[in-house]
Amino acid sequence: MSNPTQLLNLYKNGLLDTSEVVHRIEAEEFGVVIFRAQFYPQPVLEAIGQHYRPVEHVCMNGFYYHILLPERLLEEEG
Repeated sequence: MSNPTQLLNLYKNGLLDTSEVVHRIEAEEFGVVIFRAQFYPQPVLEAIGQHYRPVEHVCMNGFYYHILLPERLLEEEG
């Protein structure tokens, strides 16, 4: 998913149902999450916080990117 600011604006105006993406996050369907800023709707951020863990922070072009992996992958490696 890209353009979190637009998603947040849609959500705040009642024009975005986050249930499908939250379900996919909870199922850990995404192999990696990369944040530059956390401007996603609150339900999305909460689901990511519960199911993904930071593994690396990369500085590029003056911005920090936070790399998160699903818990299931980290448990398999650990």
